[in-house]
Amino acid sequence: MATIVKPLALSLLALLLIAGCGKEEEGVKTLPERTTVMVAGHPLRVIVCQTPQARERGLMFRKNLPQDEGMLFVFPQEGYHPFWMKNTYIPLSIAFISRELKIIQIDEMDPLDTTPHMPIGPILYALEANKGWFKRNGIKVGDRIRF
Repeated sequence: MATIVKPLALSLLALLLIAGCGKEEEGVKTLPERTTVMVAGHPLRVIVCQTPQARERGLMFRKNLPQDEGMLFVFPQEGYHPFWMKNTYIPLSIAFISRELKIIQIDEMDPLDTTPHMPIGPILYALEANKGWFKRNGIKVGDRIRF
């Protein structure tokens, strides 16, 4: 009986830990898997990455991204969350976004470049779009996004 109880107890503990990892920080908005965000008044249809697995995969291995589409990364806590382009074939622009939904930095990222892009301040969100999308739409540091 002890040999059954111990694995069962470990399995239950593992489930509780996994469930706890999914708990979001108070005040962080949960979004649908796909939505449209407004970036300084410009619509961008996005895939929302809210889980560690989705954030880790991002746009890796994709060969294209429609013109007015992107990916929104939602983190459970504010922090200095770096990005790189490992296994990413699409040239991208990234906007690092504060808790207040304000763009604090915009970087251009080249395909397959493993150089980390680190935000200059703590962020809660990051928004990737096709390279040059922010510039083409006149979006700059200090502009805001809206869900």
